[in-house]
Amino acid sequence: MLEGKKLVAWEIHGDVIVARFTVPRITEMTQAEDAFKEMQTLAQQSIRMGGKVLLNLSNMQFMSSTGLARLVDLRKKTTAMGVHLRLCSLTPLLTNILKGTGMLGILDIHPTQQDALDAFKKIQHEGKKSD
Repeated sequence: MLEGKKLVAWEIHGDVIVARFTVPRITEMTQAEDAFKEMQTLAQQSIRMGGKVLLNLSNMQFMSSTGLARLVDLRKKTTAMGVHLRLCSLTPLLTNILKGTGMLGILDIHPTQQDALDAFKKIQHEGKKSD
């Protein structure tokens, strides 16, 4: 277990782990590292359930460049693990930051949590068709 205050809260919706940061701003390098270590642990745990993780960013007001870099790293690591990572409910400021850095097209982003959960259901149905 990680020491200190948990930076990620999570719950299970069907076969998807839905996570949220417990702080509205990720501004320090150690904070970003710790938060994304927690997310990586959740991604590893999700493999037993089908490998689906949704990061709801509705309460995230700001993320430093280090936090953004860790977000891209998380996407790369989850992809390598076979875990589907989606983001949802970005604030307008965070959307603009991702646009400005060119990261918006790299990440699988959905307007709402329900939209993202529905997109996960499509993966499940497509997987059944190919079986």
